[in-house]
Amino acid sequence: MAKKGKNKKAVKKNNFDAAGLPLHVLFLAIFPVIFLYTVNAKEMYFSTLLPSAAAAIAAGALIFIAALLIIKDIIKAGFASSIILLWFFSYGHIYGLISPFTGTWGHYVMLPVTLLAAGAAVFFMLKAGKKVSEQLKEFNMWINYITFALVFLLSVQSAMSVINHEKQDVAAGITARPSAPADYEKLPDIYYIVVDAHGRSDYLKKVFGYDDSAFRREMKELGFYIPERAHSNYPATLLSFASFLNYDYLDVINKLDRRSDDLVTVKDDIKAKKGIQYLKDKGYTFIIFPSAFTTNAMKAGADYIITPHGLNPEEFEQVLSKTTALSGMLAVAGGGEPPEYGVERKTILYDFNELPEIAKMASPKIVLDYIVCPHPPFIFNRDGKNVKNTGPIDLSDGAHCGIPHDKYLEGYAEQVMFTDKMILETVKKLEQNMRKNSIIIIHGDHGDGANLDWEDLSKTDFGERLSIFLAYYLPDGGDKMLYPSISPVNNFRLILKKYFNEKIGFLPDRSYFSKWSKPYDFIDVTKYTQ
Repeated sequence: MAKKGKNKKAVKKNNFDAAGLPLHVLFLAIFPVIFLYTVNAKEMYFSTLLPSAAAAIAAGALIFIAALLIIKDIIKAGFASSIILLWFFSYGHIYGLISPFTGTWGHYVMLPVTLLAAGAAVFFMLKAGKKVSEQLKEFNMWINYITFALVFLLSVQSAMSVINHEKQDVAAGITARPSAPADYEKLPDIYYIVVDAHGRSDYLKKVFGYDDSAFRREMKELGFYIPERAHSNYPATLLSFASFLNYDYLDVINKLDRRSDDLVTVKDDIKAKKGIQYLKDKGYTFIIFPSAFTTNAMKAGADYIITPHGLNPEEFEQVLSKTTALSGMLAVAGGGEPPEYGVERKTILYDFNELPEIAKMASPKIVLDYIVCPHPPFIFNRDGKNVKNTGPIDLSDGAHCGIPHDKYLEGYAEQVMFTDKMILETVKKLEQNMRKNSIIIIHGDHGDGANLDWEDLSKTDFGERLSIFLAYYLPDGGDKMLYPSISPVNNFRLILKKYFNEKIGFLPDRSYFSKWSKPYDFIDVTKYTQ
């Protein structure tokens, strides 16, 4: 009889009707992913979120199944799973608020405290009496409705972004075509290196007290021409890449709405990358070293993507993981520093050290090596030793990055010295391995952000932000086409004119600034760079 009664009790507990399913578990699992995409929809493609979304749904389902096996009550298992998910996905947001005040001990305290709080919530929910258990069933229905509504509204907003960003492939429309069959034996290999936020000599000395004359002298001895008044055409990475990869100004490439803040437009231009596509049509292999800032658009069309295995996840996944408790767990395991800093260090070192080895690959090839250095975060001193960071990693610059001005001056100075040291080491090895007719171009996509306020122009030094380090190694007299105030918009024009005999002229070298909130509302600030 006892056995029969036990079976009745089991039947009573296993109520799996559809209305009582705790669907909020899956909704809460997917919500952070869709939310992050919606916030950044103007800067990314929809396909970027799909791996994270699938992983979040799978994780939520596994957590629920494990909870159900342990608790053996579908409603309570659902609420236990949702509590765990809330803790996991909210951890990074809470830590971001308190990290400025916690120093090195933040994760060591917050991780166990928040975990105990989540555990206590689950414990008291499981120990609730029969009356509370009945109330949980009704509450479950309302939580399903609320979480579904949140996900549905975000999904609609995301869908609208996808619809607005749908375009035909612009590459076919602006891609230059070869005027004659390629002569593979005579085609030069091209090494195009972007060192993010590397400023010009005069500003390095004026703002940071760093005299780079020894570095420049050694670069010139290695055969480089360094323009004394080189300047970027735009103040932000995506704008600069879209311009120099298509060797034109953005308002010529596209009919831009000056009021828009939709960066997918320039990502489409980067995807087209007219200069590299021209070379691919000539028979070139396109090789890219990605970075934390590298978008899918930059990698589009690449024949080889060179990256240290497991060290360079998509930027979206990096940002998402930073908001979770995973960042705290890995930080504690790594001695208090969030793991993203270690990933960034290894990627930067790998990109410098591996580039000379790429020279041994078959020719002709165009290699794009994008290195986020000396751009923040400041993780190296001048000797290449690690600078420990405790707060969440921040890849923004200027007033956005929140680094105190004196710390920015110190950190950038140390890191730009390290960058110059690595440039020299890399170039020396590269020159040993590369073909004699190879081309090397190295430049900053913009200058430093020590005196940059994206929204207050009165607090921004335009000359400092737009003046850049730029160096050319050009065989067969290519340096005779250079001049002191050249800018990146003319880099591919020089290559096509000198080495491919294309009838193409140089554009006027202009510098434009725009606010972060209105990236296409350009003002001409060229006079500040000269």
